[in-house]
Amino acid sequence: MLSLNHNNKELNTVTSPQIYIEVAIALPVHNTYTYSVSEDLSALATTGKRVLVPFGRRRVTGYILGSCKKINQEKIKTVLDILDEASLFPLDGLPITTCIQSEMSSSAHCLAD
Repeated sequence: MLSLNHNNKELNTVTSPQIYIEVAIALPVHNTYTYSVSEDLSALATTGKRVLVPFGRRRVTGYILGSCKKINQEKIKTVLDILDEASLFPLDGLPITTCIQSEMSSSAHCLAD
């Protein structure tokens, strides 16, 4: 996006803020991961969709759990592709989905709460 500064007639480039998402990887891992989303995919990045992401030396499928702020990770990788046109689970199903992931990676019994 470009804007024209009318005071001194200079052309300035305005950059969009970087978008970050929290992704649950479809592997037996204990954490969720933060990924950046390129500008061309940002409008498609919504909760519940599958994404293709780099994970180590592999490309794996993950699920968007929501947006997040950038955290202090040095090497945040970028989403490679968004695989779905619509969310695979309803937004009100997100807490149970997050809880199931937590249950799979710890001994806590959040489903009983």
